[in-house]
Amino acid sequence: MGSTGSRAINRHRPGPEFDHDRLAGILYGTLNLPRDASFAVGFSGGVDSTALLLGLSRMQESRAGGGLLALHFNHAIHTDSDLWQEHCERVCHELGVSLVSGRWHHGQVSEVREGAAREARYRWFRRSLPNECLLLLAHHLDDQVETFLLNLLEGRDIHRVAGMLPRRALDFGDRREVIRPLLGFTRTALRTYVESGGMRWVEDPSNRNTGHRRVWIRTGVLPELRRHCPDLDGAVADTARVLQRMVRIRSARARRLLTGIVDPAATRIFCRYAPIPVKGLLSLDAVDREDVLRRWIHAGSLDAPGRQGMKMLLRDLDRVAQIMHESRARSGLRLDWHGASIREYRGRLHLLGSLPEPGEEIPWHGEDIELLPGLSVHSDPKADEGTSLSTYGRLFWRWRRGGERIRLPGRVHSTSLKKACQARGVPGWERDLLPHLACDGGVAWFHGIGWCVPATARPPGCDAPELNPPPVPHRELRLAWSPEMERNPI
Repeated sequence: MGSTGSRAINRHRPGPEFDHDRLAGILYGTLNLPRDASFAVGFSGGVDSTALLLGLSRMQESRAGGGLLALHFNHAIHTDSDLWQEHCERVCHELGVSLVSGRWHHGQVSEVREGAAREARYRWFRRSLPNECLLLLAHHLDDQVETFLLNLLEGRDIHRVAGMLPRRALDFGDRREVIRPLLGFTRTALRTYVESGGMRWVEDPSNRNTGHRRVWIRTGVLPELRRHCPDLDGAVADTARVLQRMVRIRSARARRLLTGIVDPAATRIFCRYAPIPVKGLLSLDAVDREDVLRRWIHAGSLDAPGRQGMKMLLRDLDRVAQIMHESRARSGLRLDWHGASIREYRGRLHLLGSLPEPGEEIPWHGEDIELLPGLSVHSDPKADEGTSLSTYGRLFWRWRRGGERIRLPGRVHSTSLKKACQARGVPGWERDLLPHLACDGGVAWFHGIGWCVPATARPPGCDAPELNPPPVPHRELRLAWSPEMERNPI
């Protein structure tokens, strides 16, 4: 096991700085959580999460209702990772707390980014957290001060500099919540509490690596700042609260502005939220424009791009404004980041999440089926009016190969699928990624176009198009895209 805190010999009562009674007051008073709430603690085995788990387990003895669960994510990075997991199992056994463990299968890599490890941990939390549980994390005042300085030095926007919230959604659009009840306590107070309880904890050696900027701030910068400014922690906490209020005000304004400019009728199948007309966005001032974009992305249950990505997007919007002023040329604006993208099409910005990969050919007999994880087809046979799918012979779902041609009902000549999609405003990403219903004679149905006259409707041996082809089915087909972030493997 990694180095541990020493086990106290005398198990005296915790000091006044932190105890489970104060923790209960914060949870049910300051944060206004229901008394019967169930808690799941992100438990690393470190001193901070040990203090939180110990305090909650002692609270359990004096309260009725909700349960307590520990979630441990093994990053499988350090050589002692498995020993740390065993330590967490022992602690939970001693405290009588159920433990759920997960492991990061990141492959054989020489170095793992801290950000990537955090993203993997939160993906696992989203999958593992029961719907009825609140996720409690042990971030404390020292973490808040470090985060404030780190984001300030890196030139982050106000949303980041405002620091960690005591209560927020687990993810954008997720009703489950992340609670940080220890933001008012110092690392020293938590350590004293754990020692007084006779508990041990693990120490991650990466917390001493000054090559990490956060560790450098913790060990090299903060001691000097605190020597000259004894009330530094309190001042930072007060500033963070002021900034968080400003963020809430700006977010509320952005929500109102966004509602006024989005165009729900233009939503496409892969859109995570209604598209934004570029002209409506450009009518806002620079600050509102950025806030509305950020709110729009969050409304689509996606995380906003980083500082450079947002700067690039705003710069490209200025370029789009110039193009729209000078001509009707299309801008082709596109920004991709972390499984998400924004694409401009016909004067609107579309927000897309992770897109499906083309699959294999799938036979179809008119039933509702899932073509790919998250992508399904729904068929309404009640809408048929005397026509039959048998007109088409063998039917199957197939992805584009290029060069497909279709004949629309009432038309004598065929046209390319690409031109038909362009005429009906089907964006390029849909043409490339959506499967179409095919028969041996070609395309039978395409999303955004509808049913087509199959080539097999021509009389045998006749090359000329049939003047009166049989009617196409009136059956309603619908493709639905329901992406789930949890589907992405860690």
